[in-house]
Amino acid sequence: MRVAVICHRHHIGGHQGHIYDALARRFPLTRVVVEETGWPQRLADLPGGGEFDAIVWRVKLKLLRDQPPFDWQSYRGLRVMLDHDLYRNYPGLWPRSVNYHGAWPPVIQRQGFDLVLVSGKRVCELLRDEGVPAIWMPKAYEAGWLFDKGTQRRGLAYYGSLYSAREAMLDHLDRSPIAVHRFTCPESALNDKLNHYLGVVICNMGMLRGGSGRTTPASEAMLKNFEVAAAGTAPICDPAPDLADLGFVDGLTAVVYTTFEDLVDRLHGYLEQPELLRAIGRRAAALVSERHSWDHRVAFLERLLTQPDPASSEVSWDLSSAPALSK
Repeated sequence: MRVAVICHRHHIGGHQGHIYDALARRFPLTRVVVEETGWPQRLADLPGGGEFDAIVWRVKLKLLRDQPPFDWQSYRGLRVMLDHDLYRNYPGLWPRSVNYHGAWPPVIQRQGFDLVLVSGKRVCELLRDEGVPAIWMPKAYEAGWLFDKGTQRRGLAYYGSLYSAREAMLDHLDRSPIAVHRFTCPESALNDKLNHYLGVVICNMGMLRGGSGRTTPASEAMLKNFEVAAAGTAPICDPAPDLADLGFVDGLTAVVYTTFEDLVDRLHGYLEQPELLRAIGRRAAALVSERHSWDHRVAFLERLLTQPDPASSEVSWDLSSAPALSK
């Protein structure tokens, strides 16, 4: 089964490119980088004249929106769009992206995609209600890159971009006071860093709404949930619509807080019993190892490609257990 990916250069390296690495392990993969090859307009613009079983587009919406419809001609393979930003289509999930509210469905229809892979369960539900052939395929982690080293751990940490809701969370912790070490590091050093800590605090929720001090509920489980768990560190996160379906259960494979005040109370309790956090981290690592690597996602995609109707609900919601990885 031959697959082509049309993407931007910045998607090739680092965590953005891990899904392509997994695709290349599973299929003969052709990467078409639009900054280097130009924007393809027709099958003839692709290597081999577009003789692929599936063509996956992962490009910026504002560029895809401005381009004329791709000329699929007599192409018989699967036309796939992969997008992790589709939550911005809905004001209730991301109120600040006014220019993108409602923007995705018309582009998807105009470009003629058979299948749209989205990383959030709630976003998938909303799209399907609009008649968009969406499939929920959550984010994941790269196996072998993150793992539990079994070394001594202590304390709590935070890493990643500081959206306003995350700044508010950390400010609240600073006033508690609970020590949370904030770190930055190159991707190659992330596993070593995470293995220093018992738990990492994650904020799945969105931006603060203006000056109201209120936050937007999380639209999906962020990538950090998988990264932190893979390293054997306890994910300490707020709820997201897909969290339980992914296997992140409070007190078992995660610590799930509802408010910043609840977060402080929960952390005080767990820091008095650090062995509980360590046990949660171990179980979280086992969970993602069994279900949530990029290889699992690509195996799921392969199952979709073999279905006569890949956008059917029977296929799209079957993520309760990971498909086999054997070829």
